[in-house]
Amino acid sequence: MLLEVVGVSFDYPSKAVLNNVSFKVAEGEILAILGNNGAGKSTLLKCLSRNLKIKKGAVYLEGQEIFRTNLRWFAGKVGYMAQRQEVSRLTVFDTVLVGRRPHIRLEATQKDLEVVEEVLKILEMEEFALRFLDELSGGELQKVAVARLLAQEPKLLLLDEPTSNLDLRHQYEILKLLKKFARERKMTIIAILHDLNQALRFADKFLLIKDGEIVAFGDEKVLSTENIYQVYGIKAIVYKINNVPVVIPQ
Repeated sequence: MLLEVVGVSFDYPSKAVLNNVSFKVAEGEILAILGNNGAGKSTLLKCLSRNLKIKKGAVYLEGQEIFRTNLRWFAGKVGYMAQRQEVSRLTVFDTVLVGRRPHIRLEATQKDLEVVEEVLKILEMEEFALRFLDELSGGELQKVAVARLLAQEPKLLLLDEPTSNLDLRHQYEILKLLKKFARERKMTIIAILHDLNQALRFADKFLLIKDGEIVAFGDEKVLSTENIYQVYGIKAIVYKINNVPVVIPQ
């Protein structure tokens, strides 16, 4: 098991956010975190990325408790993309190269440069390589953030709404690409998604959260009419169209 989360709880000074959250994700699996606004989804990702210190419980990555591991070791294993992307005066190429930082000792090697070039080519962003971040649209910035993570070559990707600024076509292109990396490179992905139908096409497992607690965890069967209503307060039916499950609100 690549990642094991055991009884994790977290409180902000004014509010309890996560309560006794536990789940496991294997190597190469894709987990979609689903829930209404304020459920604690982003806080959970921040805990898994060590950006927040948990109050109770433990998180194990490859059998090691993450808050006791060497930071360089952890940075080489885990890539994290926040909901909002910072804009600087760096070029796209240099920004993606930053993703190689855990692997760079003194200076970037030829291999590091080749990895960046390969990722930009895969994402069809070669023509953007020398453009500055503050010249890009929100969707382009989102693609650069994904490129930086893929260049890092982590074992675990933590993505907070990776398609939020993308149009429909690019949403599915990015998710398809991430799924390809997960399958071919045994990369585990945990992503917060709002579109249940995207999640059903993209993920292997689903974690439904409400008010900081797990409502359901498992395969596509957990996206039942009852669980969707409990989490979102809306009645919906899950049909299969061309053998693809689709959530249709009633």
